[in-house]
Amino acid sequence: MKNNDFVNAFKIFKHEFLMSRAMVILSIALLAFIGMLSLAINNNSGDLALTSLILICFFAFGVLVVTYFIVAIISFYHGVFGKNAYLTHSLPVGIDSIILSKIFVFTFWGAVIIFEFCLFAICLAGLNRYTDSGFSYLYRELGGMDGIIKTIVFYLFSLLNEIIYVFMIVAIVHRKKSWTLVYGIVIYFAIKILIILIYVFFIYNIISNGISMEFFTGYYMFIVSIIILSLIFYFITRYIITRKLVL
Repeated sequence: MKNNDFVNAFKIFKHEFLMSRAMVILSIALLAFIGMLSLAINNNSGDLALTSLILICFFAFGVLVVTYFIVAIISFYHGVFGKNAYLTHSLPVGIDSIILSKIFVFTFWGAVIIFEFCLFAICLAGLNRYTDSGFSYLYRELGGMDGIIKTIVFYLFSLLNEIIYVFMIVAIVHRKKSWTLVYGIVIYFAIKILIILIYVFFIYNIISNGISMEFFTGYYMFIVSIIILSLIFYFITRYIITRKLVL
């Protein structure tokens, strides 16, 4: 991987962003619903109006998250293995630029989802009449600004890891011409379960050897483990594309 791979990835980012119109529409719609909920809370609207807006926001979040992963899968599959693959691979850029551009754009959309969820959480916390504001309530509950930053960073890295993992699954099953979705779902959960079992086995050995678990289960250790897993998923995806690609 070279420095110009990152530069080229950001150049492709603009095109990838313009191709995700569904995310733009749904994000704006959700932001509008959250704004309406905030106004309803500030104006002390009735319980029926508040409940309706809260349910609409939850539903909109569900639709946005599901759409997010569907768009990510379709974009990666069609761009690297499907109908747009020949055009993608004919670009005067390396494979790292192509993969990174898709990671960047969906990490961006993931950050948008997290930002909108934070706004929604602040609105919900504002329903507590014993607090000055929703933000002040969350500020105290999460342990101040340090806790808020740690929480956001954790979810961003977790989301980044999940996106790269999904791309890896798509790369693994792209050679299957039938029952591709079924294979993808089975492999997705099989690898997840395997990772959990390895982690549990690792923790069990730590306990049985009398080693303190505090370091291995701490915040920074989780971040490091997420980064390591993301790198493993990335290089597996890269290997499949460069060595096992079937168009």
